[in-house]
Amino acid sequence: MSKKKSMRKKKIIICDTDKCDGCRICEYACAAYQDNTLNPRHSRIRVIRAEPIFNVAMSCVLCDEPDCIKGCPTQAIEYDEKERVIKIDNDKCDGCGLCIERCRYGSITLALGGTNAFVCDFCRDLGKPKCVEFCPKGALSYEPATEKNFQGLVKRIKEENEKQEG
Repeated sequence: MSKKKSMRKKKIIICDTDKCDGCRICEYACAAYQDNTLNPRHSRIRVIRAEPIFNVAMSCVLCDEPDCIKGCPTQAIEYDEKERVIKIDNDKCDGCGLCIERCRYGSITLALGGTNAFVCDFCRDLGKPKCVEFCPKGALSYEPATEKNFQGLVKRIKEENEKQEG
């Protein structure tokens, strides 16, 4: 399957960096839904602040060839074709953290206590991620992955770098 064709099938969370103010409500909404806590360390989405340039909320981008899967020594991670999501089998996961090291986007996290890794499942059972639903600025959307989604972020970084240098 070609990369462009496979990317169109996948829906991911996209952050509009022009709208994101770094409030982290997305993290709280995720933690509340996923683990019934208001501790953002339980969140499957992370707000990254690139001062003074911008804020961006990042979650799993469903890589075509996920390094997290390749790097798992216990084969606890798999891509579920039907649900189009990365899944981690808690019975197989030993919390070694190699998947975290291998993820290029910082999308996998180790649970508090270091027992298991976890990753965004896009609130599959709800149809719409809670982080998207509760974003007060409308900065998050849940849409098909495209090269355009990533090109906008790269363009913004380049523009801001040019401003800093100029």
